[in-house]
Amino acid sequence: MKRIVLTVVLAVCLFVAILLNAFSLEGIWKAAAIAALIGLVILLVNIWVRKPFSFKESLRELIRDVGIGFVVAAVVSVSYEASTRSVAEKEKGVDVIDNLMSSFLGENVWKEMRDEVVRTPVLRRNHVVRISLMRNGTLRNGQVISFPKCRALLHLESGYDLYRLTPENTPATVQQALNFEMWDQQLQLPRFELVRIIDLDRFLQQKERKRYQGETLRKIEDGKGNIKLEGAEAVDLPGPGENKPVRIVSERYEIVSTPGQYSFILPVLTTRLPESEAHTVTVIVEEVPDDISVEVNTFWSGHKFVPSADKKTWTFDGIMLPGQGLSVMLNVPPEKQGSSLNPCG
Repeated sequence: MKRIVLTVVLAVCLFVAILLNAFSLEGIWKAAAIAALIGLVILLVNIWVRKPFSFKESLRELIRDVGIGFVVAAVVSVSYEASTRSVAEKEKGVDVIDNLMSSFLGENVWKEMRDEVVRTPVLRRNHVVRISLMRNGTLRNGQVISFPKCRALLHLESGYDLYRLTPENTPATVQQALNFEMWDQQLQLPRFELVRIIDLDRFLQQKERKRYQGETLRKIEDGKGNIKLEGAEAVDLPGPGENKPVRIVSERYEIVSTPGQYSFILPVLTTRLPESEAHTVTVIVEEVPDDISVEVNTFWSGHKFVPSADKKTWTFDGIMLPGQGLSVMLNVPPEKQGSSLNPCG
């Protein structure tokens, strides 16, 4: 009887080996076949070393072990399905969307949109821009400035909440740029004055983490109107599960034409926090000369800033995609514009 049992087990092992080789099984099927083969070999060894040999006892233990195996298989299957099926379904859904959008827009266009928007690592919210204009006066560092009627100095403070969207704990690169085509060598304008990194707790209480001003600010400039926090200066952000942003605040001086237009581009996806009183973008007009009126606009289809009654505050509640932005229109009524003798007019 012992020989019969051994022969049957060997035959099953041989059959599994033949199937494994004949069908060139791969992945999970190959792993399952190898596991079954190892299990049968262990059973064979167990029967071989048993003394004295008892067919009924061996059969009873075999049935018990097979039963345990089925129970374990059920537990493993349920656990595997619960943890991986949702992931597999999401991946399948993403593949379907990728194929559809690639067919509709073209693979290159969809890849660009996916990388810049869908898979963006960071997100801006509650972007507040404060602007003021002056033609004559003294700046914070004691510098005296004076501009003709057709020019003005724009002071702009930009502050926004920066959120991390990806689980990877990779510091975020922060970059901002001036309208450098208005560069004045004598005045050393336009230029950045200040950059602040501010931590916010869950109650939105602020605590300044780092300040770039003077020499520290010069170290993150490239001499071409750009500042960039990268490498050792890149900004560490809380994980997406914490839902805590870091606020980035910067101040700059820009030379603008009056009348004229100042464009402010948002390089990162910017949106409104759901059910929040804070707008996507808020522009606050603080001080301007009497002969200038300010209007905030955007030339992107469907985007519109809503002014307050006094036109001192302009708000936008939609979504700003990377590369979109706003335009500050600096209008001067004809009766208040300079005469033809004005060197700018």
